[in-house]
Amino acid sequence: MMNETYFYQQHVRKMSGILHLERIESSVGTGFPDISAAGDGKQMLIETKVAKGEWLYFERFQLSFHKKRLRYTDGKGVFVLAMCENDTSILLWNSADVIAAPREPYKKWNRVKVSDIQNELMRIEGKWPRDQMQSMARLIIKES
Repeated sequence: MMNETYFYQQHVRKMSGILHLERIESSVGTGFPDISAAGDGKQMLIETKVAKGEWLYFERFQLSFHKKRLRYTDGKGVFVLAMCENDTSILLWNSADVIAAPREPYKKWNRVKVSDIQNELMRIEGKWPRDQMQSMARLIIKES
């Protein structure tokens, strides 16, 4: 099973050139998404996840950070990008749709079932070539 570091290095970085990506992880503050991105005069934040089975796991403060940030950005510019379905699909959502999905506490996490998240912005199946990841980058800019 893939981890988030490998997901970023092997796939997310393919969006470079369309987006300036800076992986920031938890060095900034509690709940801050993994990636600060910029493109076409816009800035956005991207949380990366690798699904565990049918679930995405968020630290308890992550989704509340997303919710607060979205209040200040008119619901735009904050995304969740996830490797799902046993590492066969990459899915993109606006964070507002992840927040709107039912979630449940699980140990120290809040987890969201992938199938419960509505309004998927984009899905890439298979080998995830650079041109498809760059199409996703353009969509992130458009949706921001």
